[in-house]
Amino acid sequence: MGSESQNKAQLKNSSQKKAICICFAIVVALAPFLSKQTSDTIVDFYGDTMQAKPKHVKLKLIPSDLSQFNQCENTKFDVQAPAEYTTKPIFLASSSSNIIRNDIHSGLIDKMTGTSAGAKMFIRSSPSLKHCIGNGQTVTCVAAGYDNASDKKVGIFHDKYIMFTRNPFTAFASGYNYKSEMFRSLEGQESIEKWRSARDAWYQGAVNEFKDNIQGWAKTKFKQGMNIVFEDLFDIDNYIIVMKKLRQFLIDAGFQVVPEEQLPCIWYLALGKERIENYHRHGYEYGDYKPGYTEEQKKKLIDDLKEYEKSLEGESDDSDLKAIVHRYVEDSERNVDIDIAAPKKDD
Repeated sequence: MGSESQNKAQLKNSSQKKAICICFAIVVALAPFLSKQTSDTIVDFYGDTMQAKPKHVKLKLIPSDLSQFNQCENTKFDVQAPAEYTTKPIFLASSSSNIIRNDIHSGLIDKMTGTSAGAKMFIRSSPSLKHCIGNGQTVTCVAAGYDNASDKKVGIFHDKYIMFTRNPFTAFASGYNYKSEMFRSLEGQESIEKWRSARDAWYQGAVNEFKDNIQGWAKTKFKQGMNIVFEDLFDIDNYIIVMKKLRQFLIDAGFQVVPEEQLPCIWYLALGKERIENYHRHGYEYGDYKPGYTEEQKKKLIDDLKEYEKSLEGESDDSDLKAIVHRYVEDSERNVDIDIAAPKKDD
């Protein structure tokens, strides 16, 4: 009797162990799918290369209404540039790190005005500015540095410029990546190891470049006509406000433009589905990882932003600029990820 009871107990014990093993095997098999499901909303962009756990924020879902832009590929835009023109090119004020991508720039301007090469870029000093004036009608000319808006350009360029602003944390990272694409034929996003090395070498001046560029353009004989805030341009809820302001600014400068109802498709085609989705996932247009900073670097750059914000209280009556800088302070405190430093060469 005791032996039969003992056998039943052993069988029961064996069945329980087998059930546990089966459950464990199912969990292991499903793990890749479960992690993929989770990664759709909260993604660890650093993966195995991250040796210190980053502090991530909750990520936005990709906007479900991007499907409204599916018809944009076949859109014919209702504007044609004139054969003869009397307009003057408009400076799009940028800095060496904070540069609007040429494909986005031309995608916005050329489609909005019907020009074939209305958006031009140059990132060197004065002699190359002739390319922004000749070769057909120029609408906007990206000028990386206020030294390009010398007194000699007054009367040649439109008297008002467009200021392109972006949070220095992401502007520095994106600018580094874009210049690698332009000058080193990089495709896609730079490796995280190279980003860390570049960041550790050059991050200190990111906020000062942002501040000096704004102050430098303000001292020229050109006046600021409008801001294009990168974060608003990429936001699916706010982009249309930016596009309408840009359209009206171009009208006031004498350019022919598309009807207002065609602005959403121009925006979507210029920025591209992938970049819009990346930005709404983690606040950055590249998708491999979101560049982070060490705790010391983050604190230093936020302190620089706060110092600039404080200086504006008594020096500037530009309420838009004050709001932008304050926004960047708050956004940086919340959303900049903590990363490790690049390994030293002798490590």
